[in-house]
Amino acid sequence: MNDEQRQQLRDFFFFFYLYTHPVNEETLYSFSFRGQDLVHTKTNIHMEHYFSVYHDYYSEHLDKHRDELVIAPHEINACKHLTLELLRAIEGKSPKLAMPSEEGLEDILRLINDVDYLIHSYSENKTTVFGMMRDFLSDHRSNPYREHCFCTLLQNYVCYILYFKFDEIHDLVDYFKGTPSWCETIINKIFADAIFIQKMMRQNRIDITEYGDVVELFDEEARRIYL
Repeated sequence: MNDEQRQQLRDFFFFFYLYTHPVNEETLYSFSFRGQDLVHTKTNIHMEHYFSVYHDYYSEHLDKHRDELVIAPHEINACKHLTLELLRAIEGKSPKLAMPSEEGLEDILRLINDVDYLIHSYSENKTTVFGMMRDFLSDHRSNPYREHCFCTLLQNYVCYILYFKFDEIHDLVDYFKGTPSWCETIINKIFADAIFIQKMMRQNRIDITEYGDVVELFDEEARRIYL
């Protein structure tokens, strides 16, 4: 991805981070990125500075607020460090998270844990990525972690592939058309389970009824949502 695409996705993800807390509408649109720093848009105050000053004030002036706060200075300090650690994760300044390995999920986890590899593999030969999806579905072992990994891969496919070129969905359907049940499983997980795709479609003004090969695979829940 180029810098503009990275910025688009970061703003898109941060919107969802706030939206799913949830927060009120004013807060939802009150923050933005300046480079890699999160700031309060109207005042240009860096959130790292604000959080540090906020916690330090109450830690240093706890006696003035004894009637309001039942918390010790060392607990305030612990809250400060946790808040700043969360902020660094949002800003992309912390080491990236990696989902733990499990036998039989090596290919899927590599695509999840290394987004650059997912994008590169897809751009070089998209059937490589589709083949990994097929191999997962052909392995009948099932447990909650395996299902979570597969759903996460589909979320990443939505965010890093379809976000920039939604018509790629035709190639996915075409690849799996020989196995209709697998194709239906993938499409309905993408459209009924994925949390990002509805906003992405609205944002990019995509009319799903123009994608007949996709719509014909919708189950009852997907039809309720989109049709």
